[in-house]
Amino acid sequence: MRTELDDTGVNTVAVITMFRDYVKRRVSQDYRPATHSGQTVDYLAKLETEEDRVKALEKYFFIKLTPSESRAIKGLSSEIKASSKAA
Repeated sequence: MRTELDDTGVNTVAVITMFRDYVKRRVSQDYRPATHSGQTVDYLAKLETEEDRVKALEKYFFIKLTPSESRAIKGLSSEIKASSKAA
């Protein structure tokens, strides 16, 4: 999870979360467009492989894993395995 702050660095504008196989951004109520009722949630990325997750960690959360750290997840139950697509 990462919090985005406004230009003053004080108020929360949005919260970005990574959960299972997606990254989403939930905009704070105070920063939603006046014409929009309800929650504003943007799905930023669908993670289909571990490589996708590693790239998302860097892009959205500013976390850069070493190659060794990236390989360490292989074989664990939390690994995102590429889905096989039927032809």
